[in-house]
Amino acid sequence: MRLLTRTSKSVLLGFLLGVSLAACGSDTATSASGEGDTDSGTGGTGAASAGTTTGGVESSSAEGSGTTAGADTSGGETAGACPAGQELCGEVCVSLDDDPDHCGGCDSACGALQACDAGACVDDCPEGRTRCGRACVDTNADSAHCGACGDACGDAETCREGGCVPGCDPGLIQCGETCIDVSNDAANCGACNFDCGVGATCLAGNCDCPEGLILCADGCFDPSNDPAHCGGCETDCGEGGLCDAGICDCENGLVLCEDGCFDLSADAGHCGSCDIECTNDETCDMGVCVPDCPVGAELCGLQCVSTDSDADHCGMCDNACDPGDVCGGGACVGVCPMGTIQCGDDCAVAGTDPLNCGQCGFACGADQTCDAGVCECPVGESVCFDSCIDLENDPNNCGACGNSCDSGMCDAGVCVCAPGESLCGLECADLTDDANNCGACGNECNSDMCIDSACVCLPGESQCGNECFDLQNDAGNCGACGNVCDDQLEVCDMGSCQCKVGMTNCGGECVDLSTDANNCGMCFNDCMGDVCGDGSCQANCDAFADQCGASCTSVDNDPLNCGECGEVCGFDELCAAGGCEPAFVPETCMSCPCDECVGDADTCCFSDFVESTICIENGECP
Repeated sequence: MRLLTRTSKSVLLGFLLGVSLAACGSDTATSASGEGDTDSGTGGTGAASAGTTTGGVESSSAEGSGTTAGADTSGGETAGACPAGQELCGEVCVSLDDDPDHCGGCDSACGALQACDAGACVDDCPEGRTRCGRACVDTNADSAHCGACGDACGDAETCREGGCVPGCDPGLIQCGETCIDVSNDAANCGACNFDCGVGATCLAGNCDCPEGLILCADGCFDPSNDPAHCGGCETDCGEGGLCDAGICDCENGLVLCEDGCFDLSADAGHCGSCDIECTNDETCDMGVCVPDCPVGAELCGLQCVSTDSDADHCGMCDNACDPGDVCGGGACVGVCPMGTIQCGDDCAVAGTDPLNCGQCGFACGADQTCDAGVCECPVGESVCFDSCIDLENDPNNCGACGNSCDSGMCDAGVCVCAPGESLCGLECADLTDDANNCGACGNECNSDMCIDSACVCLPGESQCGNECFDLQNDAGNCGACGNVCDDQLEVCDMGSCQCKVGMTNCGGECVDLSTDANNCGMCFNDCMGDVCGDGSCQANCDAFADQCGASCTSVDNDPLNCGECGEVCGFDELCAAGGCEPAFVPETCMSCPCDECVGDADTCCFSDFVESTICIENGECP
């Protein structure tokens, strides 16, 4: 039975107990052909095949074909680096175990009628191996010659007992529909879809760069002259920036700010200094933010004035009227002329004065005109917050005042996304790296990693649909996507469905040798109509608490008949007092009491069934 540790519900009891079971001498006896009984699994793997598949490209075959080192293959081999199990002979990666032209060593060729087996030239293949061309292979386990010479398994299949089944050969993992060697595939380095980026290679599952370049998230770059990675991966010189000897710099006349190079004398976003940004109603002039005045007003210093009516700037800037005088029609006078209204010392024509439009002190916004006492905007613009705005293309007022575009782009009154982004709902997303919209809006990566529009799984995981799983121990995707183990009798361990601890594989079926009348005490020991109890055939179950079919047992603690006959406990449960109770194997305790037995599972017991100390819920021991 498999239980889970408290700290990680994905750690298998079979894995935790594997060493101890092996030390105790479990009755595993699987031959090269896959025959025999084993208490460790129903999905055992035969001997490794003579030819392996790397990224869907066969790397060795019966004829000893090899892979060119440095070739642009889906396996990602580079000069001097060959897939596991191969050696570089000249410019070709070969298997010295079965290549007749390089048998046991480079250029060590076998005779024309000989085959290469285990690195030695032979006239005949040894027992259990079949001659295919000039190589000796195990047709029970060779994916290139599965069951017979030349019968190759498809992508994401492996050869077991002479038949192609879902899964990958040892050393490969399933990425989508293909088996990949993630130790040397630059597009799947260490994990499916983990792309090393431009110029990078994959060595032993780690991305690497040529000498002089540094490895960044998007590839290999020269930090001495790359403006997007200047001096280091995270240093982007920004708009217009240059990189010189690893230091960001700008062209003459521009100043380096955090977001790029700018002309501080005229850039409204960096006016006079990098951190000064002018408002929407201001312009940067000679490094100073100055207001944009309404039509008919004039800029005097940093102030918009109407020289027709302003007593401090009457007729021209800085021409102040004498005390007691007022300004009307651009001249200092004693009283306001007819047709004007007096606003302090200013005499304004309310119908046209942009700073006293319709009434004293009502100023029109930038670019507005005072017409008949009403502030008007140019044709095609609308008033928003005292300013004239083009609602067709203003990202802060797109289609309506105050409607701000997150993307910073407005087209025909509708928020649009920046180049390279897509509109997903009301937000813009970069489908190449957005984990919530990876490759398409709403396509969420459960690994929170999206690279080049594909969900990327963490190292050790493979992608099945839109989700990532550890094919080594996921019972719903064991060894291959969609390969489901029996959730009551099997667990997934090391990529194959195995019988739960306490169960034995007899002819592909998981049984309890202590109670199974067809396999009583040992596989295929049939009680011939009698019953089985304590691993021996019995005439009846009178000496036992309960009888379930031909099994003598106790429903108080039998996980296959818990509480009543046929009630099977789950993979993370034990049977105690006739009920299936959640339990786990503590990581540090060999005996009770145990500090790990806390919370709901606060009862510490020793279980004869799993031969280990356990922590179990509800206070009952098996």
